[in-house]
Amino acid sequence: MTAAQVPTFNLHGEQLEPIDPAAHGCVATGAVVPLAAGQEGAVRKATLVVHSGDLDKAYAAFIIANGAAAFGLETTVFFTFWGLNLLRKGGLQKASLSKMHLLGLGDAMIKSRMAKANATPLAQLLADSQALGVKLLACDLTLEVMGVSEQDLIDEVSGVASVGSFIAAAKDSQITLFI
Repeated sequence: MTAAQVPTFNLHGEQLEPIDPAAHGCVATGAVVPLAAGQEGAVRKATLVVHSGDLDKAYAAFIIANGAAAFGLETTVFFTFWGLNLLRKGGLQKASLSKMHLLGLGDAMIKSRMAKANATPLAQLLADSQALGVKLLACDLTLEVMGVSEQDLIDEVSGVASVGSFIAAAKDSQITLFI
């Protein structure tokens, strides 16, 4: 898939004309994500760590993960500590803002503004991540520390993994982010 074939959408989910990321400084020599010399033909990967369960950071994590997957990167998201709460049943609905919470008024305001702007809800971003093949991993140590069982997790979780599994995925990634 070339960069020009990558579909682009606005916040309302409407498809836009395809863009050429190279024209915007997003790529080198026409490759979506450049690989090191000698890695031609290797799988391009993105790995994210989600440490926060805040609403705004959940949006960032899913939008970036979905964007990476849409650009053809094998994408893995490792949820640890408070980020793991997003993978608990009902967790996406319970997420609140990291700043300007204002005893719940900030959450209501941002959710209302997002609805008016037709921004994609977190539940749909989660569904989109699955359609794009994004792997969602729950940290095994965090499950134990926080007393969360695998049965408490949403069905979309790809598996439970150790930090070693995260490192194995991240070491071969061209993009690694901490959210």
